[in-house]
This record gives sequence, C-alpha cells and structure tokens, in this order.
Amino acid sequence: MFDLPHNRDVLHAFGGVHGGVYCIMLDNAAWFTAAARRPLKSVLVTSSLTVHFLAPARGVALRAVGRMVKAGKAQDVVEARLLSAETGALVGYATGTFVPIPTEPTWQAYETYRAEALTRRATARL
Repeated sequence: MFDLPHNRDVLHAFGGVHGGVYCIMLDNAAWFTAAARRPLKSVLVTSSLTVHFLAPARGVALRAVGRMVKAGKAQDVVEARLLSAETGALVGYATGTFVPIPTEPTWQAYETYRAEALTRRATARL
C-alpha cells in the first residue's frame, strides 16, 4: 500500500493528478505485492502493466493497494487499485504481470554477454 498526500507539484494543466503518477503508484503497489512472496534476493521486473484511468483525482490524497490474482513460479499476476484516501473512491485500476529474472551480479552478466558477443563475432567471420 502506498499513500501520496495531495501535492500541487504532480498536477496536470487541468488541475488533476497527472496520469504518470497513477501509473507509478499502481505499478509500485502491484510490484511490492508480487515481491512480498519471493525470496529476499530475488529480482522481479514488470513485464506488462495495463492501467485504467477511471476518474480524475483533484485535491485529494491517493492510496494504491495491490492484490495477488495468481501467483506462479514463472510469473505473478497482480491487480492494483488507486483510491481517494479520503473517500475510498476508485480513481484508477491496473493489472500487471511480474517475472523473476536471474540474480547474477551485474558485472558477471555483462562479462557473460560480452563473451557471447565476441564468440558470435568470431564465428561470423569464419
């Protein structure tokens, strides 16, 4: 669950909360819902996110809440709701798919990628 107090810095030209803020809050609520069931050192990424803008949020604090729809070994499907923190009115809704990726340290992943690229280049010259 994420809360965002009313903040004039995130409003669009018509006075409502910018859609990008909806997306960030919904993605984070869904991601943390999926990540909470994974081992601590897992790396989990958003593979898809569908956002529905249901109502403008004007002059209100927001709350994003995630709920697991289907937990799996290769992917998790999560829904998230964006609510007015004051009234509970639903202003945004999203579904997301989250997948674990290998937890190999970045430098090792780079070295592996580089070695494979050099091998492909050498093979292409033959």
